[in-house]
Amino acid sequence: MCGVISDVQIKLSKKGNKFVVFNLIDLYGSGECVAFGKLFETKQHLFENDKLVGVRGVPEENGDKLKLTVEEIYPIDGFIGNVCEESCNKHQR
Repeated sequence: MCGVISDVQIKLSKKGNKFVVFNLIDLYGSGECVAFGKLFETKQHLFENDKLVGVRGVPEENGDKLKLTVEEIYPIDGFIGNVCEESCNKHQR
């Protein structure tokens, strides 16, 4: 999933660990995303308002809304390259 990050909020868990909540806006609308622990710490520079990114994660239904727990995040050029590489590897098997 690709989109532009907005409404970034850095929060602390009850255990004192940082995590980030943000909206990802694409051509079809927006959805809430959350990224925890190590991913947030190592890729913190990507979690900025107006940043164009690609994400992968686990969707969860939350009433009538969908929330994505982000497992991977890439700058858009890295995301496209990664998806193309995975697609080529699947077809070579």
